[in-house]
Amino acid sequence: MYKACLDRRKAQEKYILNLRYPDKSSDEYLEYLENRTDCNKGSDRDIMRVIEDVDIIRDVRNVKHSVQRTTLVVETDNDQLGFTRLRLVAGGDDENQNAAQVLPTPNITTETYNIHKLYHRHLLDGTKTDAVSGWLLYASFYYVAGQFDVTLRLTDYVLSRCLPDMVLTGCVYYNAESINNYRNHVHSTMTLNDKMRIATVRHVMYLQHSSLIPRELQLEVKDQVILMPPTVLCHCLRFLCYHLLGDISNTQQALHDLYLTVKCRNYILSHLFLFQ
Repeated sequence: MYKACLDRRKAQEKYILNLRYPDKSSDEYLEYLENRTDCNKGSDRDIMRVIEDVDIIRDVRNVKHSVQRTTLVVETDNDQLGFTRLRLVAGGDDENQNAAQVLPTPNITTETYNIHKLYHRHLLDGTKTDAVSGWLLYASFYYVAGQFDVTLRLTDYVLSRCLPDMVLTGCVYYNAESINNYRNHVHSTMTLNDKMRIATVRHVMYLQHSSLIPRELQLEVKDQVILMPPTVLCHCLRFLCYHLLGDISNTQQALHDLYLTVKCRNYILSHLFLFQ
């Protein structure tokens, strides 16, 4: 009976430790590790290596400066009791889109100038990732800030870039036509960033609790990130803007364009090319 009890305890050792020490960075857990006497030869060994060019933070809302280094935020892992996970916040031009979404909401009550400078810095750098996704986040920023006319101008620009020969990134397979379209847009003297910015489009990713997503869509990011096709987000923003501006005719047109985009599963091209 004693042996059976001991076997059960050993089998559940990790679970018991997680209950007793849920925070692996706590002084209590470190003290437990130091005082262990059962670390015999052949037991598991944890090896730690310090990566000096990565920052780990506890709360993304405390970011008060432009993120120049790879930055990870500590989050509780709800799937594995006692464990935490790291989420990438920023790490280059591509991650500036993410960094902008964890700043305070860009409305008229925000303590303004410095926060807006950070927004513009991150969002402008975020436009370098491809032809449209960064500009759509910029349009979303202006929508949340209540500057609907600017949002409409930016969506006009994005729709003008959603051309039939643009290449959607993130696909598993590209046919010969897509490869040729890409080659026709770029040349050997371009940097990779320039090639991506000129020849490719991608879906817009809103982070969980993103500060840039319209309030009408906030429930969509309550528990998860979402990806929105560029033309769908364009027409959605245009519908919301015209509705709030009281422009009934253009509201109906934007809603019709959104309907056609979804019905035809045309997530890249402007509606101008739908029926050519």
